[in-house]
Amino acid sequence: MTYINTGSITAIGIIFSVLAIISFAIRASGWRRYPRNLEIDDILIIPAALLTIAAGVAMVIGAQLHILGNHSVPAITRTEQDQLGKLEYAFWMGHVIDVGLIKLALLFLFRRIFKGTAYRTTFDYANWTLIILVSLWTIVFFIFEIFACDRNADASWSTLYSLRHICMDTFAMQTGFAVFCWAMDMAILIEPICMVIPLRMCFREKLQVCLVFCCSIFAVIAGFLRMIVWIQIEVQDTTPQYIKILATILPTVDQEGIVSIILFWTYIEMGVGFQADD
Repeated sequence: MTYINTGSITAIGIIFSVLAIISFAIRASGWRRYPRNLEIDDILIIPAALLTIAAGVAMVIGAQLHILGNHSVPAITRTEQDQLGKLEYAFWMGHVIDVGLIKLALLFLFRRIFKGTAYRTTFDYANWTLIILVSLWTIVFFIFEIFACDRNADASWSTLYSLRHICMDTFAMQTGFAVFCWAMDMAILIEPICMVIPLRMCFREKLQVCLVFCCSIFAVIAGFLRMIVWIQIEVQDTTPQYIKILATILPTVDQEGIVSIILFWTYIEMGVGFQADD
């Protein structure tokens, strides 16, 4: 038994979905109460909210089907393998788009707050660089997710053997995605703080403003934990009898247990990231 079980999977699926609905409802009510033209960050947050909620629903359904939060020891059945693989395949594609939209919404929000009257500033260069990097990163990894197994999409969920031998190295791909994602989180955390420091404000006022933007540090922590999960999986691979993920040791054949931990921390990153954005 680990801290990842059907109860915890169901809980985070419900909690972050409800929080996403509440946060979006508050923002929408603000649009009605204080009418203004919708900005780019307002538009981007709409599909981000829908994808965050959809991922939460998928987590709950997976837990109720006992393919998430469960253990496949001594071996996973054909039906469980098929269900788990298809859920994971859809989840990863939605995840790429969701985290990309969340990061872009934050970056465009910063533009709205810090954009000056000057034609080109250091902030413009830094902000647009991050926007371009996040956009390209989202598109590239989304394409990788779709064509990871070339034209044999079913190899993604058929067996672990087909995933590791027919498809590209998806473990390395997900590890690279997690590392780049965390690096972008750090950049997004630092950017507004760098803009606040030069302002003509007393130290206390600067600290108060920085603390508001530092809410995204929770997304950085969640992304860091997910990155560690993927690095551990990539380093250990699936050849040893047991695999250690964070503080949890599982048999390598326990595909449901391993995938459950991965998706648990991935959805926490999505949920926390959306809350930091909203």
